[in-house]
Amino acid sequence: MATIAAIAASDLVTTISAAFLRPPPFDDALDLTVVATKLRAADPAMQWFRKLLREEAAAAYAAPGQ
Repeated sequence: MATIAAIAASDLVTTISAAFLRPPPFDDALDLTVVATKLRAADPAMQWFRKLLREEAAAAYAAPGQ
């Protein structure tokens, strides 16, 4: 978890275990926040990445049986 906190406080990217991709074991929705400077927010790569995050999060929460 320390890695996630450190990455969240930076502009770095990391890889994590697939176990973190499963929806949390509770029904409440979680807020996902991506923070970027105005310069980064306009970057097409960041726009693609934010879209990917939204799509994957939606798919994870919509997964049947979870």
